[in-house]
Amino acid sequence: MPQLRCRAIVFLPLLAALCVPTGAGAATWASDFGLSDERKTEVSGDPDNDKPIENPTTETVKQSYAVSYSLEANPALQFKLGLKLDVTDEIKEGPKPGTDFDTYEIKPQVDFDVTARWWDLTTSWANDVKTTQDPTQDTTEDVTSDVEFNFQPAGDALPDLKAKYKRDFNKEGGAVQKVDTAWEGSLDYKFWDLLDLTVNGQRSYSDDLGPENQDKEDRKLGFDVSFDRSVGESLKVQAKWTNERTLSRAYSKDEMALDTTDDKLKNSVEGKGTYKPIEPVELSVDRKIEWNSDLLNVPVRVEVTDTITSTAKYDQSLTEAIDFSASYEDERKDTRGQPESDAYEINKGYSSAVDFTPLKNVKLSTSFDRTDNLKWPDNPKSRGETESHKVDDKWDFKADTSAWDDMVKLTVTRSLNATHEDGEKTADSGKWDLGFEIGFDTVPNLELSPKYTLTRDSDLLKDTTTQERKVEVGIKYEVKVGDVVTATLDHKYGRSAKQPADGKSTIARDDSTNLKLSWAEFFEGAKIEVDFTRSATDESEDDKGPIVDYTYGASLDWDFLKNYTFSFTYKYDRKQESQDNQTFKTSFSVDLLDGLLSLNLEHEFDEQLKDDSGRETKDTHRYLIELKGKF
Repeated sequence: MPQLRCRAIVFLPLLAALCVPTGAGAATWASDFGLSDERKTEVSGDPDNDKPIENPTTETVKQSYAVSYSLEANPALQFKLGLKLDVTDEIKEGPKPGTDFDTYEIKPQVDFDVTARWWDLTTSWANDVKTTQDPTQDTTEDVTSDVEFNFQPAGDALPDLKAKYKRDFNKEGGAVQKVDTAWEGSLDYKFWDLLDLTVNGQRSYSDDLGPENQDKEDRKLGFDVSFDRSVGESLKVQAKWTNERTLSRAYSKDEMALDTTDDKLKNSVEGKGTYKPIEPVELSVDRKIEWNSDLLNVPVRVEVTDTITSTAKYDQSLTEAIDFSASYEDERKDTRGQPESDAYEINKGYSSAVDFTPLKNVKLSTSFDRTDNLKWPDNPKSRGETESHKVDDKWDFKADTSAWDDMVKLTVTRSLNATHEDGEKTADSGKWDLGFEIGFDTVPNLELSPKYTLTRDSDLLKDTTTQERKVEVGIKYEVKVGDVVTATLDHKYGRSAKQPADGKSTIARDDSTNLKLSWAEFFEGAKIEVDFTRSATDESEDDKGPIVDYTYGASLDWDFLKNYTFSFTYKYDRKQESQDNQTFKTSFSVDLLDGLLSLNLEHEFDEQLKDDSGRETKDTHRYLIELKGKF
């Protein structure tokens, strides 16, 4: 495996040399080089008897190389070629011979694009080969290629065209196991801003050459015709026709019999008119008819759904302090073609709302909503059944007030809900919401925001009440010493108490504290930051104390000599119910030749720390060397 890695590294400058243009035309050449070395070390064992493990060490080496070449023949024609190579080498080392097998993966890729004034062509090819030392596993190979063409002419004289083709070979042990092909095309044509015609088609075929030999084919063809026209400023007319045919087939093992598993035809026609006679009033009528045909059945079964929707809306400011809105909706749906589910349904909706603002800091709102559903079966066998009738009513009353420049806010909400089914009341509930919030910011750089919420939800039929109280306090204080040193304290505390109508009451607590100290220009171009976080959660009825976690962190960011950047980050997580963890990350980057060449180096070490429970540990080393250049 090391020889393969060296060959891949040597391949990079050769690949770049092949792509350098020989002429001095209007061409730009960009080359990106990347090398990543990622090592992962996993140490695990049984704390009771120190049972040996099979794979204690896994080393993964990932290398990536890329070269791209672009040529602008003229302002209306551009070419672009991209070459990429990814290499992954996974090496396992364990105490038991014959249990650890190395794996190797190589993936070359070629991309080619042509862009013109009205059209563009994109092609790509990729080959993914995976090999392993495991004698029971064969080498696998996945070869994919695709072509995509887009034609978008200026103006509406010609239609927009799109076409796409994709082919995928799956190989195992050198033999082709499966070949997948897919075609896709669409056309979009507009006729003088009146009609919009869209035609699209898809076909996919899966040729299974393996032992099962189960071939599949899917087809889809459809079109849309839409009309959208405004007559003056008050009338708008819309219409649309949609047609779609889907077909799915499965070939049997003898490759001769053909079974159709899905054959459906869908049609829908919709027309809508919207009329605004005066500014606050809007009227609309919408009718939609859908035909769904299952062509596999003999005789052909057609399900038809006919929906007519009428709406009326009114929204107006009656005075500077009063806003009023109201709406009505009537929907009638007729379903036919399914004898077991044929039905006629009427849905009506009423709503109204009033907002009253007598003072700047006082707002009163009230609203009413009703939904009325009437449904009966349209089946000769069920015509004697009683129709279903359901009515839902909801009232909301809300009051908002504030004082001292919105530093103190109070919100009170009252909601009532009632449901009647077939003349009987089946639900009747009421809900109170009380919210109290204080925002204290008179002290410079100090934010204090306590919040209190009380919710009472009553079921008036059962005569039961569920209650919840919640207290939240947030404190944030920031101290600045000039433009250099900044210290921040951010603390949040929350406590909630629930008293359900059934079951036990519970109390939950959640608080967090974050301390941060940053020092800009610690030395020229450098910034140091240190932070500490403590979080605690606790809930009653669990016979456990609070769960407390800590996080410690430090970072250094340094920009020097204009084009050099250095960064170091340290983080330590101390967990109460899981393993502690610490992370070190170092990076260094430099830009050379006025940004034409850049180098980036990174190292990251992630360590899981042992604890008394004897849990498994896992350490991860990561190295990255990345070189990029533009010519």
